[in-house]
Amino acid sequence: MRYQPAYIYPGTKGIERQPIKEPARWRLQRPQLSVDQRGSVRLLRFFLVVVGFALFVVGLAHFSTAFTAQNWKQVTAVVMKSDVVRMTYEDGTPVFTADIQYQYLYDGTLYTGQRLSVRPIRSHSPGEVKHQIAAYSVGRTVLAHVNPDRPEKAFLKTNPDSYLYALVIPGLLMILLSVAIGQVIYMHALRKQREAWRYGEFKGLRTSAA
Repeated sequence: MRYQPAYIYPGTKGIERQPIKEPARWRLQRPQLSVDQRGSVRLLRFFLVVVGFALFVVGLAHFSTAFTAQNWKQVTAVVMKSDVVRMTYEDGTPVFTADIQYQYLYDGTLYTGQRLSVRPIRSHSPGEVKHQIAAYSVGRTVLAHVNPDRPEKAFLKTNPDSYLYALVIPGLLMILLSVAIGQVIYMHALRKQREAWRYGEFKGLRTSAA
């Protein structure tokens, strides 16, 4: 009768434990801003603030002048000249504007006005300028808003709402957009800081327990 040697359990020290490999999982990587992208974001925010502030200030000034001109004394005026003039910017880009002259009588004195509105007409299309001055043809009698303190200053139309919608509100929206972008960046950085704090606290507990 043959005997086999008894099996001796080596214990946990003699067994080499292989680490359990976790299955690969697809994780959505969060977008990380590079240095160039962060610089571009700062440049964009700066551009929005500068341009938005400029539009807001200029639009508010035009709106205030046009709103005040509505209460100026209105007198009859005769259009003496109404043409579309071609101009050129420094870079050579052509632009078209209106060349208008009209005469009006105020307190017994004859004046000549050249302002159609508070904001001069500028357009790259001559047809658009011609359309805006179509109601002010030569020889036509129109109403002019005359400044009582400076009778030589007059406008044929005021329309303050146009400056509110074309300049003031877009300027405010650009400033608010810059603030919103900054708030999003701040909230993202704050969330990353909180996540780093939580993970750091969890690792610290594991180390102390070990």
